[in-house]
Amino acid sequence: MKWSRWGVVAVALLVVGVAVGCGSTNPPASYTRNPHPSERYELTVTVENAPGPFASVDGGANYIASSCRYAVSRYNGIFANPSDQLRFALERTAENTWKGVFHADGMLDADYGLEGGMCRWQLHSAGASLRATGSPTDTTFGIAADADAMRAGKTLR
Repeated sequence: MKWSRWGVVAVALLVVGVAVGCGSTNPPASYTRNPHPSERYELTVTVENAPGPFASVDGGANYIASSCRYAVSRYNGIFANPSDQLRFALERTAENTWKGVFHADGMLDADYGLEGGMCRWQLHSAGASLRATGSPTDTTFGIAADADAMRAGKTLR
């Protein structure tokens, strides 16, 4: 079977069209932290009956922007909402207690060039990770609370 010049051009255009229309959209490499947050929360972590001391205790606040999205695979109709995590320090205040501060409005609402325009960030959860020595090979123990539980002032056990 011999292809005509127009047949080759048509197939090439079809391949390019499918590749462009069905591809993915990469999310931005980074999002912007809110330079003037005002919704302050304090996280207190108290460990009871631990098998030993913890040398590494870190906090993290997780955010999701559900008002915008990017395509993971247009062909399969798979989209995702941007998410990010801001780490925060947890300072030891007693032998088995650490405290740290984070902000519910820690991420800056902005148009990052994604579908849906303006990305409006919401706090999803916050928590702590604990390790015996801080080595990457340590087992990590973690606890987290969702935003509703934190706003209600609930204690996790």
